[in-house]
Amino acid sequence: MPDPLSFCLVTTFFPPYNFGGDGVHVHRLAGLLARQGHRVRVVHAPGAFAALADHEGTVDEAPIPGVEVIAVAPHRAQAVGTYLTGRPISYRRALAAALDGADVVHFHNPSLIGGPSALGTGSGLQLYTTHEHWLLCPTHVLFRYGREVCTERTCWRCTLTYRRPPQVWRSTGLLGRALERLDLVMSPSRFTTALHRAEFPALRLETVTPPGPDPAALDALPVGPARERPYFLFSGRLEPIKGARELVAEFGAVRGDIDLVVAGDGSERRAIDDAARSDPRVIPIGRQSQRAVLTLARDARALVVPSVGYETFGGAAAEAMTLGTPVIVRDLGPLPELVDAGGGLVAAGPSGLTAAMQQLADDPAAAARLGDDARVIAQARFSERAFLRRYFELIADVAEGRGRPRVARAAAAAGTAA
Repeated sequence: MPDPLSFCLVTTFFPPYNFGGDGVHVHRLAGLLARQGHRVRVVHAPGAFAALADHEGTVDEAPIPGVEVIAVAPHRAQAVGTYLTGRPISYRRALAAALDGADVVHFHNPSLIGGPSALGTGSGLQLYTTHEHWLLCPTHVLFRYGREVCTERTCWRCTLTYRRPPQVWRSTGLLGRALERLDLVMSPSRFTTALHRAEFPALRLETVTPPGPDPAALDALPVGPARERPYFLFSGRLEPIKGARELVAEFGAVRGDIDLVVAGDGSERRAIDDAARSDPRVIPIGRQSQRAVLTLARDARALVVPSVGYETFGGAAAEAMTLGTPVIVRDLGPLPELVDAGGGLVAAGPSGLTAAMQQLADDPAAAARLGDDARVIAQARFSERAFLRRYFELIADVAEGRGRPRVARAAAAAGTAA
């Protein structure tokens, strides 16, 4: 790279202090940029993970050569202070110093690493990716009272049902002023872009599909079948919004010698373990490493995404499709976008999940054909090359508008080289 750019990726969670999708995406993005020759710094808040986690975090994402990782806000109390005030309590200077000097500052879930007050910090271009619905919802998930898709604002009462104190700063102009400092907001699906555009019409919003797994990581997966019997796979947090408990109940109606492997942990783990005792085809395996999940997804008859709340994208489904595995997704939010060109089935309601699983249980050849389609679609839509070209095209455009010709030229060159 003749003129490398400097990036600062700002994220609350980053492996190993990480719960899932947003941290995995930042890890992948950091690796992509570093391999292109750019200077990359990741700034994260381990205190936030410590405040929320009941486990030690992920361990399978290795350090990335050439990427500098800076931890700020190491204490639980700092995360709580940021949650309540929307500001970096006692670490403002450390955060500003970590972001200083970057050509591009890219925020990923800043909820507990500075909150809205962090947006606009540093002199670089200001980007933001909506991995969650944090800009719209204090619980991040738009799942009202923990039981239904949010259709009416009752934020204070809803937040209390999640056993969290209300965020008073959301009733002020703090968030609106912070968003004015952003140059670009990227969303991973058309659905999520539309949700945010309806709430923030003045923002520049663009849909940017995230990349799938690193091809080198896929090549390194173990050879041989993950399990002896055919199986469907659920992978994700075992919380009501993810629909795993409902999926297990519906799987009881599926006929045939096929299992349902449930990878993950959460508040519904005990209920799913109880269900497994009455149906030996349901196999809970707990929280797994990313490598193990990818291996399971590669060999599954299909990955099932039964979410009953709004995802922002559907990263597990994109990973499975990259591996040549078809997906079954609920007809809700952005999930149907993943298979609008093929590679899977869309299920309408619980009975739709049963019907889709039965179809692929009875016809493994049809599942294989869908998997072949999924791989082709993933190569076009979820490839690293497609992502990088779109990412740098937008950075070049923003830099041109901000009067940063060097950054614009370097970004244009990086996009061409991708």
